[in-house]
Amino acid sequence: MTYYLTVSSGIGSIGRDPNLMGLGKKIPSILTYGVNIVQADMETYTSAELFEPEVEITIKRLIDSLGVKWVMHGEIGQTVAFETAQQQIWRQAHRRLHQYMDAMYDKFVKPKDMSKYLPGYIDFHISNMMSIGYFAERYRLAGTVMLDFTGRNSWSDLLEENSELKEWFKRDILLLVYGREVPIAITSTEDVKNRMASQIRARNIRNYYINHQQEVEEISQDLGRQGIPPTEENLFQEILRRHSDLNPSDGQISDDIYKEWEEATAIRFIKGAITDEELAYVLVAKYLEFKKNDPNEPLWKMYFQDRSMEDLEKKWSPKKLVNTKTGEIYLDPEIVAMVASRYVLGHFEADVLKEYTGEMLKKNPEREKNPFYTKSAIEKLKEIKVQLVFENPEYSEGQIEGLQRIIRAEHMYYFAKAAEQTLKTDRIKLLIDLNHWLHNAVDPGKEFDHMKKDSSDFGSYVRAVHIYEPLPIHWHNPFEIPSDQQFKIYRWLFQLRGLGFKDGYLVFERGGGQNPQEITKTAVLALRQIKENLEKDIEPSKLPLEFYGISPEGVLSTERQMVIIREHARDPLKGLIIIPEEEHTALGKDALAKPGMTPEKWKKEELR
Repeated sequence: MTYYLTVSSGIGSIGRDPNLMGLGKKIPSILTYGVNIVQADMETYTSAELFEPEVEITIKRLIDSLGVKWVMHGEIGQTVAFETAQQQIWRQAHRRLHQYMDAMYDKFVKPKDMSKYLPGYIDFHISNMMSIGYFAERYRLAGTVMLDFTGRNSWSDLLEENSELKEWFKRDILLLVYGREVPIAITSTEDVKNRMASQIRARNIRNYYINHQQEVEEISQDLGRQGIPPTEENLFQEILRRHSDLNPSDGQISDDIYKEWEEATAIRFIKGAITDEELAYVLVAKYLEFKKNDPNEPLWKMYFQDRSMEDLEKKWSPKKLVNTKTGEIYLDPEIVAMVASRYVLGHFEADVLKEYTGEMLKKNPEREKNPFYTKSAIEKLKEIKVQLVFENPEYSEGQIEGLQRIIRAEHMYYFAKAAEQTLKTDRIKLLIDLNHWLHNAVDPGKEFDHMKKDSSDFGSYVRAVHIYEPLPIHWHNPFEIPSDQQFKIYRWLFQLRGLGFKDGYLVFERGGGQNPQEITKTAVLALRQIKENLEKDIEPSKLPLEFYGISPEGVLSTERQMVIIREHARDPLKGLIIIPEEEHTALGKDALAKPGMTPEKWKKEELR
């Protein structure tokens, strides 16, 4: 087992570097860095680089002739926001996932003898959108159709498949959903119930009136004898007085509200639509609670063991998942992370979009005869045999630090474990970016300490680590050897090694602006020392002098260090020394021996 030193290409659009435009230029960009593995970074918001004609031939030539290897960082942002329920973004992300799978298949699997040129991994951020739940601090997405975790836009499907969930839905949040989805004048939940009860009552009486004509005639005669006109209204009232069972039950009222919600949303959007992401997350959270003993839905058990939602609400008190009196929804960060993970996993199980397959068939008619293109993402992944890694998200300008939906080590670990258990694959792993935690106000050392207590195999699910100067801002700087930053990085990586990360990629992630000399003189040398000592399992407190830039031989030797010290010893004095007049100096005798030089002239003129 070993670590692979890797440098990322950077993104051409950051530094406007023409040498980073296209995969054919990004892959050989590391040739002067002193490493032979490159992380080719896809330009944000476009996957067009994947579809450059004959790009696979270029990659093959580079790998064969230069001996380099490559991994890939996929796009970031909402184009690959797998964790959301919002229809437009969900479908866009789902399309992107299948584009990556199809491109790998077309270029490296379908052609003979090309699979060895596949990237070592493809990296996506595990979360790309702000969290939800707090109205003031977090986004609230509403007004557009929300999908369930398998991409269905009718929530009736999920409810009909899960009777417990449907009963809870009708009992606890139906009126809240109805109020938000059915655009009629509503002043209170009681108004809705009373209106629906009145409609059901009238329907029940009318049906009775039609089906019991003989009794209705007797009632009409009785009213006449009492001097009461036998109008329809009077007849209905008397029928109801005699048959109180025609009053609707609570269950009938709920059933009719449920039916009206389906019918009204069918006119506005689609039958059973929900247009508030908070409600979508609430429904999936309750679904996972009801499924907690199902081995195919392990997330609830991972997060909450055998506790119920009621147990959690006692902990959150006075908050509740759904407060039916105030209409307030509380989505705890643990609930958000759990549901977001289920959405990410759902993309691998969901059917490929028909719109996408139709679009691709127009461009590539030959696909119609190949069943690969209609498979789910997990089926494609198993056939391609590429590794997908999911990275902790970055802080973006305008966001609030630490409020991404999946960010903590524990939550990422549960996602990877659930993927392994439910998707039956070892091809979904994690990537840790130490700085992404730092600028989200998360201490990597404390994260690893926490995982050591509760999830000591966390590191075995980590495939790669992004490394650059550890700062609480998003800035991809190199770091020196020796430096506090180098030691800090080593300490964190040693902790991660103790959790099982003993084989994988150590990636200096170039932002795109640094030139090769900046990287090779600093970060690459430091990374070599980090890699060497990690593989020897040397504790941070016992690191040798070589780690700090001192070595008995080579470029780090003591002799070479002393030469450098002597050459630069007087550098701080440059520009600071003022030489005074002197009468007697080491050069005085020789100077006086020169023709025309007298002691008086020497004293007055020289070295003034």
